[in-house]
Amino acid sequence: MPDWDKIISEHTNKELDEILLDFKRVNSDILLATCKELEKRAYKTDKIELIESEIKTRNQIFKTVASKNFPLKVSFKWTPKQTASPKTKLPKELVIKNFQRAMFALDWDVVHFDKDNVEGKSGNDWGKWSEKITVEVADNIRITSKSLQNNLVDFGKNNRRIEELKLAFSLIEAEYDSETIESDLEELRIIEEKTKYQVPDELTKPKILREKKMGLLVGGGILTSVIIGAVLAVLSSVIYIILLFDSGIGFLTALAFGYLIKISGISDFKTIKLIGFGSVTLTYLFSQIFRLIYIVKTNNIEDATLIDFLMAKLNHGLLFKDLNLGAIGLIIAWIFEYAVAIFVFYIQVIQRIITYDLDNAPRDVLEFAAYQFDQGKNEDAVRIELAQKGWREKEQQDLIFKALGAEVGRQQIVRAE
Repeated sequence: MPDWDKIISEHTNKELDEILLDFKRVNSDILLATCKELEKRAYKTDKIELIESEIKTRNQIFKTVASKNFPLKVSFKWTPKQTASPKTKLPKELVIKNFQRAMFALDWDVVHFDKDNVEGKSGNDWGKWSEKITVEVADNIRITSKSLQNNLVDFGKNNRRIEELKLAFSLIEAEYDSETIESDLEELRIIEEKTKYQVPDELTKPKILREKKMGLLVGGGILTSVIIGAVLAVLSSVIYIILLFDSGIGFLTALAFGYLIKISGISDFKTIKLIGFGSVTLTYLFSQIFRLIYIVKTNNIEDATLIDFLMAKLNHGLLFKDLNLGAIGLIIAWIFEYAVAIFVFYIQVIQRIITYDLDNAPRDVLEFAAYQFDQGKNEDAVRIELAQKGWREKEQQDLIFKALGAEVGRQQIVRAE
């Protein structure tokens, strides 16, 4: 879980005001951290009591929902799902807003919302997302809960999620009468007006682009392979836990590449993927070389080559308890281990590339470029707009476009089913 106290402490007063403006669409952890920070700064606002009341309401809803037993609906299907279509007296704008509040009250993560949809994800006991819940609002409301772990059987969790959300929403809806509906709609109109994007007179000035250091990236990748390969050789001489060690190789390689991306200034995905996959491959190769060196030194063996060592392993085969699966079994195991490491590296390094690209693009420039695209302008037209605001070099503009792509990628990852 993010350290919201630390994150919020780095916000300016203006950014805190933006949180306060539409606080009912903000999760409780951020609201609590915001209240703490406001108290530290002795920042005067009339929203504190309102926020505390909102959090109290959410906590009460959570307790009420948690105490209920819902009907068990078991389903057998690849990635099972359940749907429901509840009724409401609220207008569409308030339906979207209050389904967000209901998800926050249930301690779910709201991963996306727009004028027609709300998407949330609920977690399991291990802190992993287990279901994605989507609320679509058109002529009618449609709630869908879908399992995220590629299960074949749903033992009732999807139906429970839907019933929890329906109950939480109904408890919020009960607060409304004709007067509060109108006042809430007016509040939404005010918030929309205040948050409407205003084209700034100036943008943050571009930084001088650093020289890209390919040699540093390649050399760092090789050094990473040597270090991880040596550690793997030492550990595997004592014990080897399949999946755990291979996942560790992928994770540690991606961790190293996160640092190498920063110091080399290279974040091109194809380049990182190519060098990263090579680094993972070399890690396994170096681990075998170091294992061979260790065996040769400890057993006083002469004239042993890496080929001899690998052939000896193939001749010995793969032992599973008392069953020898032979050379074919060993080769399949090697391929599987390598695939696991590559997969973990791939997933982890994507996140690090996205973080790097977003960190290197000023937020105001990103918002400006996104606004221009929202106005229907093509890339060439957006480049002209950026140039007029001081971002004249193509490489500087490419940095912004790459960051916009990274933001889209980040959203797709978070919303993925």
